[in-house]
Parts: sequence; structure tokens; C-alpha cells
Amino acid sequence: MKNTFLTLSLLLAFFAPSLPALEPAVTVEMEVPAMTCSGCSWAVTQSLKKLDNVSAVYVDAKSKKAVLEVSSKDAPGKAAILDAVKKSGYQAKKFRVTDERFSAAKKRISASS
Repeated sequence: MKNTFLTLSLLLAFFAPSLPALEPAVTVEMEVPAMTCSGCSWAVTQSLKKLDNVSAVYVDAKSKKAVLEVSSKDAPGKAAILDAVKKSGYQAKKFRVTDERFSAAKKRISASS
């Protein structure tokens, strides 16, 4: 048992410096004021889900807000996110990166509608 632990510790010490650093996920929130129904939120959701580095999307037509979880502050980037909303037929406003976790933002938005 001690040999296994020692071997794993040595392997980790050897390979750990070469592993890429994982950035924490970032939550982005915005308003989409023209949304009026579930069809609107579905269209925005589908467009945002197509973006690279997006791991979760929640769009609520009642509160007129969208929240998504992205891999970093730079990926996919503000311009790409706003363009995706535009391609779905809507304009996003009040784009902001927040310190709030995606799950908490989603809960807050769904509770306000």
C-alpha cells in the first residue's frame, strides 16, 4: 500500500507542472427585452448553445433575462455572445460578467419571473 501511494505521489509531482491550469467557469448575464414568450427564449437558448466554450444556458422570457456559463472571461467573448443573440432575432442589453455561480443566477432569475 505504501509503495502504491509513493508511486502515485511521484507521478503526480512529475506530471502536475505540465498539466494546464483550469480556469473557473464564468457566469454571464444579460437582458433580452424583446422576448415575450417561450418560443423567444427557446430561439435565444438554441443560438447561445451553439457557441464554443458554453457549458450551460438559461433564458427566461418572463424576466427577459439570459444567463450562461462560459469557460473563461475571454471565451467565447462578449462580441460572439451578443452576435449569437442577434442571430436569434433579438438584441441583448446590460451584458455583464458576474461573480455569481450559474446555478445561483438561474435560481434568482427563475424566482423573479
